[in-house]
Amino acid sequence: MNKILFWEMSDINARFLKILSGLCAAVIVLSSLSACAPKPESVFKAEADQWFSDYEGAQAALKSEKIYEYNEKGSVAVSKPKVSAVDADTAISEYYDTLKNEFRLRAQTEQDKLLVSYKSYKASDDITGVEILYSQMLGGVQSSAVRTFNFDKNGLLQIDDVLQRLTMINAKEILLANEQYGTAIDKEKLNESRDYQLLFTESGISVIYAGGTVAPESAGELRADVPYVRVRYALPESIKQNVPEDNSVRTVDITKKLVALTFDDGPNRKYTNEILDTLEAYDSVATFFEVGNVIPNAPEAMKRAAELGCEIGSHSYTHKNLQTASVERIKEEIEKTDAKFEEVLGCKPTMLRPPYGAVGSKLRENCDEYLIGWSVDTEDWKYRDKDKVVASVKNEGDLDGDVILMHSLYESTADAVKELVPWLIENGYQLVTVSELMKYRYETELETGKYYSGSWFDSNK
Repeated sequence: MNKILFWEMSDINARFLKILSGLCAAVIVLSSLSACAPKPESVFKAEADQWFSDYEGAQAALKSEKIYEYNEKGSVAVSKPKVSAVDADTAISEYYDTLKNEFRLRAQTEQDKLLVSYKSYKASDDITGVEILYSQMLGGVQSSAVRTFNFDKNGLLQIDDVLQRLTMINAKEILLANEQYGTAIDKEKLNESRDYQLLFTESGISVIYAGGTVAPESAGELRADVPYVRVRYALPESIKQNVPEDNSVRTVDITKKLVALTFDDGPNRKYTNEILDTLEAYDSVATFFEVGNVIPNAPEAMKRAAELGCEIGSHSYTHKNLQTASVERIKEEIEKTDAKFEEVLGCKPTMLRPPYGAVGSKLRENCDEYLIGWSVDTEDWKYRDKDKVVASVKNEGDLDGDVILMHSLYESTADAVKELVPWLIENGYQLVTVSELMKYRYETELETGKYYSGSWFDSNK
């Protein structure tokens, strides 16, 4: 019995030792695995490097400094540009510090993190634009934003008022025409907001609005890229010299006084062409409001006006008083004129000058075209005297922002234009279309149902 018991006890001890040996081996393996497992700090650095890699291709113009700060209560990784212009470098550094300090004040957990990088753009040999981007996770909420800096060899670049205004005029037009978010934009906010950033790039100036600024937050960041050719004359010289002039791009100089010559009741084969001869000779444009049933008399003159960059609007089909017309007649006058425009120009007019300037509620409610009046009436139809037409304009005083009414039916008017166009140019005016006047002088987005006549122009000057 003792011998049997001894062997049983020995077997138990052997089994115990085997189990103990297995446990020790497992502990050794687990310890080894733990030693090889990536630490949270290295995981964060790898994640940051992956994020940085998305921007490194756009940083060739500048050197970068990378900093990693791992912390169990929020980690920070930044890729920061090194800028030789002292005040620009200081401003960028201060912005990076602000981002980090604000994040540190609010960060609480290991999941909180801030990543900051940038893109750089060489606008010219001495002008650089920097777009700083950050991605932040804080309290389970993801956010991002953009901040821009522009500088030359002397430091931060000061954008003059003319270039800024011209850029914003074009940017608003581009944004509103953008199918992706044009309809989401609040036009009133867009016209009033000064909360935007300008960025010089290789091909143009980017205008950036943060999400929720001029459109719902869901629309995200809004960006309009204004090509340099559209703002060429106002650019810094180092950029301008690399932007070739493009005669196909119409240039309006907002440093000049702007005036719009308009001509009703055409087209006329003889006098419309004489007026166009003068405009072409002085590289100028005007707006013609044509009568639908007259268009077949001189379609080539109408085409020529459009080819020269002039604006062509409707003046109804039969020169009917649309204020007293029925809804059915209003629609007929508009639709028949539209058909004539499509035959000659391949498009419908966007503007309507109501005959006699007569506008009523029925016209406002049943017209998709912009209703355009005038602010200076030469009464050329009444006197048919060149000198009186010229005097009516010259005696008006300041014409900046005015819409001048004439007619393309009379020899006296065509002769008056030959004198008026060079006189206006010599006195510092640029002749523009009505649409250009509204865009560059009044910075107004035209609305249907509103009549832009003398009282409107006077109150908005």
